Amino acid sequence: MKIKIYLKIKKEKKEAQKVNAFKVYSKGFRKKLSIFLFIYTRPGLGKLAEAGPGIKDIDILYGLQIFFGVGNVYLNKNGKSAIYIVRKLKDITNVIIPHFDSYPLISQKRADYLLFRQAIYLLLDGKAQYSIGGIHEILSIKASMNNGLSDKLKINFPTVLPLPRPVVSFNVSLVFSVFQHVRDEALLTKIIDYLDCGRLEKALTRPDGVNFTVNKFSDIKEKVISFFLNCPLQGVKYRDYLDFVKVAKIIEVKGHLTVEGLNQIRAIKAGNIYSMTNNSVQYHVESLEDLRVIIDHFDIYPLITKKQADYLLFKSSYELIKNKKHLTKQGLIQLLSFKATLNNGEAVKLSFIITQHIRDGYLMKSLIEYLGCGNVNININRNTVDFKVTTFSYLKDVIIPFFEKYPIHTVKAKNYEDFRKIAKLIQNKTHLSVEGLNQIRNIKADKYTENVKNKNLDSLNPFFVTGFSDGEACFHLSIGKNSKYKIGYYVNPGFSIAFHRKDTALLKKIQAYFGGIGTISLRKGEFAQFRVFSLEDLNIIINHFDKYPLITQKKIDYEFFKKALELIKNKQHLTKDGFNKIVALRASMNKGLPENLKNKEKPSIKLGIQITQHNRDAELINRLTTFFNCGRVENLLRAPAVNFVVTKLSDITDNIVPFFVDYHLVGSKADDFEDFKKIASMMTLKVHLTKEGLEKIIQIKSALILILIAFPSFKLLYLMDEYPDFLNTDNEFIEFDSYLVPESDLEDGGLRMLEVDNRVILPELTHVNNPESLELEHINSGKPTTSSIINKILLNQNLLVTDSKLEELLKVKGVEFDLPISTPKNKELFSELSGKSKYKGFSGVYIFIHVNTGHKYVGSSNLLRRRLDYYFKGDFTLIGKFLPLLHKEGLKAFKLIIFKLDSNKFSIKDALILEQYHLLNKEFNLNTLRVVNAGSSKDELVDKMQKERRDTYILGTRRSIPVELEVKEGNTFSDAM
Repeated sequence: MKIKIYLKIKKEKKEAQKVNAFKVYSKGFRKKLSIFLFIYTRPGLGKLAEAGPGIKDIDILYGLQIFFGVGNVYLNKNGKSAIYIVRKLKDITNVIIPHFDSYPLISQKRADYLLFRQAIYLLLDGKAQYSIGGIHEILSIKASMNNGLSDKLKINFPTVLPLPRPVVSFNVSLVFSVFQHVRDEALLTKIIDYLDCGRLEKALTRPDGVNFTVNKFSDIKEKVISFFLNCPLQGVKYRDYLDFVKVAKIIEVKGHLTVEGLNQIRAIKAGNIYSMTNNSVQYHVESLEDLRVIIDHFDIYPLITKKQADYLLFKSSYELIKNKKHLTKQGLIQLLSFKATLNNGEAVKLSFIITQHIRDGYLMKSLIEYLGCGNVNININRNTVDFKVTTFSYLKDVIIPFFEKYPIHTVKAKNYEDFRKIAKLIQNKTHLSVEGLNQIRNIKADKYTENVKNKNLDSLNPFFVTGFSDGEACFHLSIGKNSKYKIGYYVNPGFSIAFHRKDTALLKKIQAYFGGIGTISLRKGEFAQFRVFSLEDLNIIINHFDKYPLITQKKIDYEFFKKALELIKNKQHLTKDGFNKIVALRASMNKGLPENLKNKEKPSIKLGIQITQHNRDAELINRLTTFFNCGRVENLLRAPAVNFVVTKLSDITDNIVPFFVDYHLVGSKADDFEDFKKIASMMTLKVHLTKEGLEKIIQIKSALILILIAFPSFKLLYLMDEYPDFLNTDNEFIEFDSYLVPESDLEDGGLRMLEVDNRVILPELTHVNNPESLELEHINSGKPTTSSIINKILLNQNLLVTDSKLEELLKVKGVEFDLPISTPKNKELFSELSGKSKYKGFSGVYIFIHVNTGHKYVGSSNLLRRRLDYYFKGDFTLIGKFLPLLHKEGLKAFKLIIFKLDSNKFSIKDALILEQYHLLNKEFNLNTLRVVNAGSSKDELVDKMQKERRDTYILGTRRSIPVELEVKEGNTFSDAM
């Protein structure tokens, strides 16, 4: 995955063609049509800022180029417009961003700029675009800019939520609006004439509605407010009117242009009736006797809108029911006729919908392109995506002809026939009559009890079988316990199609298509199932899908299933390694591993700490993550509460435990904390992974699931030592409770904190991973490095390598150079391996070997040329072992080996895998950090910070840690060396 960032600025064609005063022009763009775009792409990595006016204004673009001193001007292909583009990240960071920081935008576009700048800073860290978390963070920024994410990105990244947009400006406007059905448009026109203001607008939320709207402030103040002053509203809307008048008075004296005025308007708006949408009240009359009172009223005081016609129909229906004529056939028909006309009649709507798992969203987009109609809707709660066609003309001209050409074979064929009949009734306007409505009701009431008889069922098309399987089939690997097997488990592969029992005939045709293999059985409920289990028969299934491949995400399940089948054929499922491979494949298929297989591994322990507070303290809980620099916040589903949870062992040992060591607990809870600390220490030493260690932990705490400790609040609780009392604007005295004892009340030697009970949880079946300890343990063991060892060490970094991939990486041949590289032949070869420039380098691994001692240093880069130039030019900080030695003895003291990775076979992450493989070899003793991406040492971080004046750096891949200029040993972060 690669990221492109665009900063796009467009300019209107009619701008004066001047070449001087470019600072004014540049700042002047903020008042024109400006767009910042932030685009996710796959092919390549690029960052650019661009501006594009009409071709007549090309001099302005050249002027911008001269003013900024970066970028290029290009003509578009049609020759009618030109564009100014800044591509280089360093030009954007050193020129474009400083300009807009110095001469800020003043519209809402400034919010887009601030988000854009935030994304640029993410890319400057160099790692954001290479991790799932970084990609999501970048996409969250894009989702908040301009029009948000494209449909394709929404489908591919359904969990991405937009960041809150920065608050850069406010806009306050009063609007008076009256909504009516479109049939009452004449009435609203009369209101416009009566008030002599406002306009008619088509309602955006309802296609059958129209709005009378007044937004000119002088008209609101002089005409609308005055009218309701003389003719007061009744009910709750009168309160809205009073709030409306208050806001109008604030705007009249320009109070809305001040912070105080804005806050007053916000407070008024917060109490508006529109926040009470779900608390509506309905006045309902049902009895015939009471309805007579209603009818008498409207006979004396008739309605003046089109609703009068509904009233007359309602009155006629009332008379029929009162006289019991609705009990006769003729009376019932007449009553149904009234109902069909009342309130625009009974709506009849057709729609065509296909629902798939969200992972197949791309397929739905392909349907839109293929059929030329419809739209796609995503349901995040159900993880589904719908392709939907509701426009009748498309249903009639596209959907129905398609199924006429490609008939349905299942019971849905009957549904389709009914669908087509109703469409014909609607096309002929028959649905507008009582008879037509009755026909549609009869069709809809049909329960489809008859089996489908379709002449096309006799010969199934292979592509139909594949398409049907894409939607209904399942490839599965059943794994269960069985003591007869050496490993204690059996593996049964299978292929099945389950469908409604009314389609048993179709399942038999599918069985016949595959040569009569498998069985068809009726399941509980209303389903029949075609199943194939024998290896010989499954070969027939495999041959079919190899020849007629699946196209949805089910194809991935099929490929995993096929690999597992090969392992079973070769009897590898009877060995531990082979069984583990099948379990890994099973975990990637369908819904993953069942709980019994997840629990197969021996129990392990993970410490956790949890703080639960009411929802009203959600802001406080969120700040705990910042204070401790770890943990996460979770919303409780069954209670109005939020949790602060820390489960990562390194965070507990580095952040949580030291805090309680400095701020002692009170009472018996202090003993619980001591037990908690002992368990954390044992887990750090990996004692819990042994049977004896597990028993010791159980002895420390018999109740392993919950340990209660006192979790007192601390200085950050209310962001100060104690929360002061103060007077509010109404001179009322306000007190705030604090979990900290005020300094004035603290006795000598007393504790600042009060005791508060909170839970610490110890969930089972969670493995603990400490990469630094794992790599040292492996290096000292002298055992060969395998993919499983690498995967354990890199677990925290979401890097994974298979046996076959590692084997391919180790086959890559390195090319050795004597340093410095001087001959033309070697220079040319070096360029072929590392890249011709630092911006067009290749991905790979490099090894420096000290000629005299044989000591080695290994590294990797996605831009080899850039990284190696860094060493060759000597522009580096003297830290670790290798760099001081290189600085002291020079390049001539070393040999260099380059392993270039073919981008067609390997990814950037594969270079990290190969580097990690070498780091686990004792010979690479010039490397002080033995885990890839483990982060910088303390000295290097401080050095960088002093040069760049930044406050936060990434330490390893686990967390961001604030670093002060005066670093104190041991209390800011631990040295990674």
